[in-house]
Amino acid sequence: MVVALMLRASSEVLVIAKDALTRSGYDTLQLANDLGIAVQLVENFLNGEIVDRNTYNLVCTKLNSLQSKFS
Repeated sequence: MVVALMLRASSEVLVIAKDALTRSGYDTLQLANDLGIAVQLVENFLNGEIVDRNTYNLVCTKLNSLQSKFS
């Protein structure tokens, strides 16, 4: 079994992620600080660029949490 080390969010995931970020009132700096990662990694994710699996999972998990909290 081959596991991808780098991932790119689909357009559907990006729409959901950006909506969750907007609705929560967070910006990329706050999200990066909460996750303990560089702002550039968050911006790369949100711009549909390739990021490492760990970054992808961290951002998705946090945004899912925010989406649930503010829905």
